[in-house]
Amino acid sequence: MSLPLPYFSRDVHWNNKTKEARIEGSLPTLKYFAQNLMYPRASGLGLENKSIEYGNLTVNLSTSEIINMYSWEFYARELSTAPSEKALQGLEIMNAVYQALSSGVASKPGGTHIYAGHDGTIDFLRAILNLTWEAPPYYGSPGPTPPTSALMFTRHPDGRVQIDDVYPVLNGSLTPQIRTQAVSPASLSLEEMSKRVNDVLNKNSAAAACAEKLGLKFR
Repeated sequence: MSLPLPYFSRDVHWNNKTKEARIEGSLPTLKYFAQNLMYPRASGLGLENKSIEYGNLTVNLSTSEIINMYSWEFYARELSTAPSEKALQGLEIMNAVYQALSSGVASKPGGTHIYAGHDGTIDFLRAILNLTWEAPPYYGSPGPTPPTSALMFTRHPDGRVQIDDVYPVLNGSLTPQIRTQAVSPASLSLEEMSKRVNDVLNKNSAAAACAEKLGLKFR
């Protein structure tokens, strides 16, 4: 299912204070509405068969119908932040992941690093490494990120790093189905990972300046 583009000439405005483009109109409204439908269903025990009420109006939506609406969340985030901005904001987490895989605990047999973040943090890594994935039944972006989803990087003895998307199929219970889906590309060597990061830095002067200021090197 495809989602329509916003009416950019009417709904997109430049904010001179923040130096950002802001999408207004129906897109943020649909995103907000979808979030408020999805999060209670996602986090509440025994809500899978409960109706949703607004005042005296009862809305009998199934979980699958709510998940379909929730695609506006991923779609709005994808349009609202440019890839260059995602790359800039994701440099530090990318460096942490890269260092852990190349020389930290995660490079040793059985070693594990867990980094906590937000759905946007996963968007940053996806943009920097140029990854895509599908996460059915969710859609709306090249890499949907429902609540509590994660990217799992697994370094194998041959040095290749397998990358998987791990996510729940939320159904209103405390025991949702957990799925693991390979991203595209499904694995990268550390050299390939380094090249993808440096390609972004070569094209993005702001990200390159930030990496230099922070002393981040990917090689």
